[in-house]
Amino acid sequence: MISNNNDAYGNVIISEIMYATGKSNLPQWIELKNTSETIDADISNWKLWITNHTETVDGGTYEGALDFEINLEGSILPGQTFLIVARSAANATTNLPTDLVLDIGLGISEPLLNPHGFELYLEANTQEADHNYHTPVDIANNLDLTDGRDQVSLTPLWNWPSGYDADGNRVSALRKSDSDGPAADGQSTEAWELHSMNGDQADLTYYGSKSDVSSPGY
Repeated sequence: MISNNNDAYGNVIISEIMYATGKSNLPQWIELKNTSETIDADISNWKLWITNHTETVDGGTYEGALDFEINLEGSILPGQTFLIVARSAANATTNLPTDLVLDIGLGISEPLLNPHGFELYLEANTQEADHNYHTPVDIANNLDLTDGRDQVSLTPLWNWPSGYDADGNRVSALRKSDSDGPAADGQSTEAWELHSMNGDQADLTYYGSKSDVSSPGY
């Protein structure tokens, strides 16, 4: 079944984030997931807005872009995912169809996300000139934006997990579910946990490096 946009709003979530880059400046990525078991999610005329903190974890000036406006198109099948990547990866698992991977085309030294702090704001109906008709879909955020996005220099409300395991491999952050099933509030530290390998590398997928502990596409 193909959704109208209203059907998709409650089904699409920001499900997994890889903000670590590793020593080789590997591409960062963001995964969206259609959690419906029956309805395709039409994400045409949707946008993902990214706001990055102005400082790095060690207090230096963040050199990447502070804002991104990413236009989305296409459809996500029930239970499937859509990956937004900083740039094309030399290494990736084959479970990621090219039409469900959006390459932003950043350079190797250009980050998409500041691991110290960022907001991901997913919005629908963005073709409407009147912002009152835009529809919030999901948010992942650790920034204090109470007084607007010009406040991104304030200390983050909480810290994202480190993004690396004990061996220095990149590890993605996974969205948890509440006890009754829906995705946990993406603006809460309790909503996110580092991916676990669970002892079997064969169960993992990756976009960037074979050593990544992650599961894009699932």
